[in-house]
Amino acid sequence: MAIILYSLLYDRRLFGCYVAIITVYSIVHYMIKDDSANTNRAKLRYATWDGPSGPEIYAKKTLPMKPFEDFVAKKLKEEGVKITLTHVALKAMAHAMAVLKGINGKIIFGRFVQLPGVGINTLIDIDGTDLAQFTFKDCEKKSITDIAKEMREHVIAVKSKKNTDHKQKTQIAVCFDWVNSLAIQLVPMICYNLGLSIPALKLEKNQFGTCMVTNVSGLGYRECYAPLCDFTRNVAVVVVCEPYWNMTCDQDGTNQRMEKVFNWMQTTDHRFLDGAYAVEMYKALDEVWKNPSAFDKSYEELNKEHRYYSTYRERKAFLAEKNKSK
Repeated sequence: MAIILYSLLYDRRLFGCYVAIITVYSIVHYMIKDDSANTNRAKLRYATWDGPSGPEIYAKKTLPMKPFEDFVAKKLKEEGVKITLTHVALKAMAHAMAVLKGINGKIIFGRFVQLPGVGINTLIDIDGTDLAQFTFKDCEKKSITDIAKEMREHVIAVKSKKNTDHKQKTQIAVCFDWVNSLAIQLVPMICYNLGLSIPALKLEKNQFGTCMVTNVSGLGYRECYAPLCDFTRNVAVVVVCEPYWNMTCDQDGTNQRMEKVFNWMQTTDHRFLDGAYAVEMYKALDEVWKNPSAFDKSYEELNKEHRYYSTYRERKAFLAEKNKSK
């Protein structure tokens, strides 16, 4: 981008050379006839990533399934609401992102900017051939039941073709890959750095929220990390994996038993999260998965119990006071 701007402002010959190169490149691109693997989604992947040079932190948490299964059975029996791993994962991540200031936000022009709510995007399978993206806004302010109902409505709209946003969002992928590369650099700059929407592509400001959660439990993966994507500007990407039986025991090594568990595989941008903050974040994740029903309530109740968006010192003081009163 810098070279293009420089050539337009100061030396048009450089721009001429650039046009000549991409013209040759485009002709060669067009001459490659085999499009079997070059789906729109594949073209976006090719244009998104370069060689590794990122700030990724990889973490795996093994979490128990029983509290989740008990909660699911209770909701289905009492209210007829079907809860999945994805619904609880969205709530767990939102809660973890909201417990401290300085995590839920974006870095623009070298400065961290706090976002007012936790937006979490997830992927919806479309007939096994494509994935549609949807961002759940203000997840920390919604109960697990609210998230489940909202997701159900969106999934029905996407699979019945009533919602065509995904088609409009990915229409740029029909262009040459150098156009895709430019677009993938421009779109996040417009949506995140400048905080503007792009109506033609159905993209809103901060379109992809601050996190991504994807559930691959149905694909048989027990462990699988997903990469951070500069295009979505996410703080973290979480993969929820297939449940399995595992030998476990108490903290002192006694009471060995089989327990059903699953792996929470998280890739985090190190610029947003460091040691002490990570500890608080993972404690918050545990809180949700150990007792999902405690987070199936209003934001007012949860904020009173957890005091969201505190500084690190404020949170430690709050927890100390909370433990004292028990």
